[in-house]
Amino acid sequence: MMILRVSIAALLLIAMNMFAFADDAGEASFKQGNEYSEKGQYDKAIAEYTKSIQANPNAAVVYYNRGNIFARFKKDYDKAIADYNAAIKIKPNYDEAYNNRARAYLDKQDFENALSDFSKVIDMKPDSFDAYYNRGLIYSQQRHDYELAVADFTEALRINPKHAEAYNRRGFAYAKGQHDYDRAIADFTEAIKINPKLALSYHYRGIAFAYKKDYDKAIADYTRAIRIDGGNADIYYKRADAYARKKMPDKAVADYTKCISLKPDDADTYNMRGLAYAGKKEYVKAISDFTASININPNNEVVYFLRALAFQSGTKNYAAAIADFTMAIEIRPSYSDAYESRGLAYIEAGDSEKGCADIAHACELGSCSAVQFTKTSGKCK
Repeated sequence: MMILRVSIAALLLIAMNMFAFADDAGEASFKQGNEYSEKGQYDKAIAEYTKSIQANPNAAVVYYNRGNIFARFKKDYDKAIADYNAAIKIKPNYDEAYNNRARAYLDKQDFENALSDFSKVIDMKPDSFDAYYNRGLIYSQQRHDYELAVADFTEALRINPKHAEAYNRRGFAYAKGQHDYDRAIADFTEAIKINPKLALSYHYRGIAFAYKKDYDKAIADYTRAIRIDGGNADIYYKRADAYARKKMPDKAVADYTKCISLKPDDADTYNMRGLAYAGKKEYVKAISDFTASININPNNEVVYFLRALAFQSGTKNYAAAIADFTMAIEIRPSYSDAYESRGLAYIEAGDSEKGCADIAHACELGSCSAVQFTKTSGKCK
């Protein structure tokens, strides 16, 4: 999850201008802590902030600054949250402390508390782009409440209408949650106008075009995304899918191959390349890819089924086909298509008794397309 953050120097400047100290020693340690923090000497900064707290335990800003270091640079989110709690206890309307505590909760994947804190920031500071944007991310990515996500990203864009990522996120919410691909495309296009070097915008817009079955525009956008981010396997995968849907198996195979080179342990990509090879009637290569997919994920009954079809139709290896159909059925006992296809494989292998039994059982499960054929051909009674 991409969380918006403010630079530590900016936070320190805000803090220094907001609070006064009753104790000179506490103020001196606070200022020294700020200097150490700006230099990147965070252990020394924490030590000075701790001294300042000991001298003046009622200065919320010191807890806040120390919390920022714990969160941003030490990744100790529990200590950060404890410091933000202390700052908020002293100053209950401390919106910056609520905001940064929300970020710390996000880093701990405590999304409910993060959501609560971002909502409090919005109540206190209705023009907080950061709070609307990050709360929108939680609604979109964690709660999958895309209507609320759209509302928050819309408010964020009202505050900052030139934020490309906010357009991307709202576009994603339009597409994923509301299937409103036209609005999604409009948002991705706006993001591209603002920042034409964001691969994600082209990637997402390509997906939206693909959902509209405009595969030429999808391929064009995926290609632009690849020019910017050539190491992203997911974009090659999406472009390969678009090529496959356009009946361009050679280009699909090339993209699936590139995807595999970038992401060699992805079973689904081997499976999809296997389908592309099967479409080209290159059954030996298809079987090899289905086998690679099975080696990575041996529990996917569909891949056994597809490999069985390649054995059955491509290489006429009925024994291997029957073995794979059987594996698919073991994984999913109600797999009617596997029973039907295994029945045909048995018949083709000369065992009509087992074949007709499988075809009859497939029909009981809802797949009856082979029944009429076998009766008309005299294979089954």
